Amino acid sequence: MQRAKRLKGTLLKGYTFFTTPNATTNIDLAMAVVMSAGGEVFRALFAFVRVYSHKTQLKDMLPTTSRMKSKSFLISSEEDAMHWKKMPSATIYKAEMIFMSVLKQQLPDAQNEEMILRKALYRD
Repeated sequence: MQRAKRLKGTLLKGYTFFTTPNATTNIDLAMAVVMSAGGEVFRALFAFVRVYSHKTQLKDMLPTTSRMKSKSFLISSEEDAMHWKKMPSATIYKAEMIFMSVLKQQLPDAQNEEMILRKALYRD
């Protein structure tokens, strides 16, 4: 509770969440939760692919590609596993990660296997 008071709705400030088409059954709720904690949500998977493949158009709109990678999360589901091959250097998280992070007022632990669908196959 004290962490929530201290952060004042800024836990996810500066963080971006990208979703695949079937990431969660209630994408509007997930988006509202992220935005209430100061984060941004992009429903377009292509935007995430462009960041990870260093395409100029989107890269120029973001602070830096490396900063974006370290401050972004890809939210997906098993149903969308066919999209994952486009992003071998991305860790794929379950939608529950959003809710648990905001409830606990703590960013996810990269070692928490319960919230990860697939770890990055390699790092750029």
